Amino acid sequence: MPEETMVRPGLADFAGALPEYLRESSVVTEAEMRLAGAWVEAVLAAAAAGQRPAAESLTDAASVGGWLGAGLPFSFRYGGEDMAGVLARMVLTVGPETTGESGDAQWDLAWADPAGGLRVTWHVRRTRAFPAVEWLVEFENTGSTDLAPLEEVRSLALRLAHGQFGQPAYLHGAYGGGCRANDMWPFVRTLGDPGSDPVVLGSPTVSATNGLPSSDYLPFCNLEMPEGRGLMIGLGSGGEWQASFASRSAQIEAWAGFRPRAFTLRPGQRLRGHRVLLVLWQGRPLHGHNLLRRLLYERYVPPIDGKPQVPWVTANVAFAYHGKGMFLEQATEENVLPLVEPFAAIGVEQVTIDAGWYETGAGSWPDGIGSWELASGKYPRGLRPVAARLNAAGMRLGVWFASEMVVGDKAVRREHPDWVETCNEWGDGLRMELPGAREWFLSKVDRLVREGGMQLYRQDGGSRRANVEHTTGLLVMFDAIRARHPGILMEGCCGGGRSIDLETLARFHWHQKSDRWGYTEEDQGGLYGANLYLPGGTIQVFTYGSDAYTMWSSFAGQLCVSHPDPLSPTYPRSEVAAHVALYKQVRHLLSGDFYPLTPCTFDAWIGYQFHRPDLDAGMALVFRRPDPASLLPGTARMIACLRGLDPSGRYEVTLHRGGAEIGGEGAGAAAACEMTGQVLAQEGLAVAIDQAPAAVLVTYRRV
Repeated sequence: MPEETMVRPGLADFAGALPEYLRESSVVTEAEMRLAGAWVEAVLAAAAAGQRPAAESLTDAASVGGWLGAGLPFSFRYGGEDMAGVLARMVLTVGPETTGESGDAQWDLAWADPAGGLRVTWHVRRTRAFPAVEWLVEFENTGSTDLAPLEEVRSLALRLAHGQFGQPAYLHGAYGGGCRANDMWPFVRTLGDPGSDPVVLGSPTVSATNGLPSSDYLPFCNLEMPEGRGLMIGLGSGGEWQASFASRSAQIEAWAGFRPRAFTLRPGQRLRGHRVLLVLWQGRPLHGHNLLRRLLYERYVPPIDGKPQVPWVTANVAFAYHGKGMFLEQATEENVLPLVEPFAAIGVEQVTIDAGWYETGAGSWPDGIGSWELASGKYPRGLRPVAARLNAAGMRLGVWFASEMVVGDKAVRREHPDWVETCNEWGDGLRMELPGAREWFLSKVDRLVREGGMQLYRQDGGSRRANVEHTTGLLVMFDAIRARHPGILMEGCCGGGRSIDLETLARFHWHQKSDRWGYTEEDQGGLYGANLYLPGGTIQVFTYGSDAYTMWSSFAGQLCVSHPDPLSPTYPRSEVAAHVALYKQVRHLLSGDFYPLTPCTFDAWIGYQFHRPDLDAGMALVFRRPDPASLLPGTARMIACLRGLDPSGRYEVTLHRGGAEIGGEGAGAAAACEMTGQVLAQEGLAVAIDQAPAAVLVTYRRV
């Protein structure tokens, strides 16, 4: 089993209250809830009593549970002075405990400096159903002159103790969606001996890509302590971040926040730190991953039509007609309307018109960015006829935007030159920190919703993310779209999967994995890594092949069918429709617990499982890769030991087989049998695939 789920000998199993088969599941233990509650109470009490962050070393008195530092879990320097000295001179106001949505407990703590004008507010939320705490730190200048510089602003600053001197801790993470072969693949790094270099993660250098949050790494990780316990950490800001994890004797120091920089707040100006989410887990690392996934699914991912998100089957005409993202300015009413019938026939539920729908003059699609006026020559009757045809066929219309960008000589630049700022080679940036600029862009969106029938907003592009005020304004703009148009679907793209964090997860229903398309084995690994941290169905993969091996490789995410030219007489409509129908049968399982069945490599086999404890049902996806020289050769048989199943239960197990060519069985051919949970877990399910590439989809339910 890969490092992510290995339990090391001799470590205490704190999840002893759970039966063995649930110890990697998302089932919460009472011990974890007590620990989370005790930590919040200790930190709040320390703050109210005037105590400051923990000293250089943790003692039992300064920790909770013998390992969680009980000081304030954030830090900064102000005017060259550490936070402890600054807060000691300020007046603290602790607001009353309030109850938020879902019954969560909330507190606001504010430190004010009447003489200097600095105000620091800490918003804390403890979830009642999970061993989790979320917080946000904000700084404000309430005075009449500029403040001294704020530096080393770290929204997360924790010291963690362990009693296993010399034993390493492990940091589990995943790469970002920066258009690389390893997009969203998982990794494990060791926090080793005292004095070793810290492990540093973060978004790219600000000058390179303007601080996009998930270009290099997903801002989610699992810090595994030696005793078999740890923290799932999630960050959100919509912009740049950096995190460091260092081993210091029998301590781990963890901090996250802005890259090294100084902020000077003008009168009335605010600085919003990173939103931080901590999930405390005890026992096995994968238990922490599944706790995080379930929490994000239940409390962050927006519902669809008032119900918990179930990913839709979508099509983007830029990818699903004449090639891989190249059908852009060519999309017109005349060309798009004939696609409605074949999309409906294969089971598509939502169709997006990508870049190029606006006026571009004599140029290509990038030249028109920033006008957001519908091209009358392409859509002489507006978008309403397209939306109406789609709605009549049971589908919804989506439209692409790059809200942060302005290219060339546009009306907004001429009329409001102060709204546009020089940015990068792709174009200039619309200053979303300015209410007027936001409202101008929102008026363009409103018009397409009202007059064009737009029902999905697709966000692409990304600029000025190192500007915290711009990023905050961008989040305000996203919230305004959702508030003005209840029920609208939101799809995230930012040059691929470069803008995924707590903030965007809470606003968008799904997110594009990468701008690197059509590499099936890379997508299999990317969905493996993403599902260790994010709820299933939140990552979108464009699916180009019509065979089972290729299409099922996208089943662990949000399915976007992207087969070139569905109008062709050779288009395999019935085959694609069968795969889509199968996806719809299993997609509700993606919100369940995630279990790797193999390591995440380019070896001949890869597999993973989704299990819904509430239904006692699930599915497993198993792939035998091609066997060229670039991949390791494999046998024709794999044993899949399923997880999360009650050993005393009996399960109806169905194997669906498919591949590019799967002998005489045909894509989707199925065989069923009954097996006990004990056999499925201990002896495993033998999956035989004689010819590669091919796939097996295993579905099961308790009988």
